[in-house]
Amino acid sequence: VNELKRQQAIAKRGLGQFEESYNELVELLRHSPNAWNMQMDAARTLQVWGVQKKQPEQLAKALSGTEKFLDPKTRRQSNLVWGWARLSEILKNNPKFSDPYYRSLYAAIETRLEYGLIKQKPEVIAAALKQVDITKAKDEQLGGPDWKSKFEKLEQRIRNSISPAPATAAAK
Repeated sequence: VNELKRQQAIAKRGLGQFEESYNELVELLRHSPNAWNMQMDAARTLQVWGVQKKQPEQLAKALSGTEKFLDPKTRRQSNLVWGWARLSEILKNNPKFSDPYYRSLYAAIETRLEYGLIKQKPEVIAAALKQVDITKAKDEQLGGPDWKSKFEKLEQRIRNSISPAPATAAAK
């Protein structure tokens, strides 16, 4: 039942029904807050919502998490939706979760870039580039050929947004 509801929420995201998709994922997370795959779905929904609707507040939530709740185990307030930054932190030291780790790390950097572009904040874009540099310094392979290629393309996109390519003579 949960998997069916999860797939329905993902389908709604694909149709641009971001709020409905997100709300359904949050409801699922209330019952299974440690389900990292649903955490990724919620973060992705916020990210896509923010990019497509040019809503930086959704991007901030996708990166840092949202939906405050009182954790019954720790008795502390925390985010029900973790966000890309926390997801990558949680997944980073477990080789079993290598692919989800790189997916969440990539998404965190990409989300930071998109936020910086929408808000026109060069310092946020520079922070995204710094995160790429730190990641490369820690792991030159960047999770293998597929992820390395994706990170390299993202890095180039970030660099291009910091200093756009000069106009060609034909464009003048």
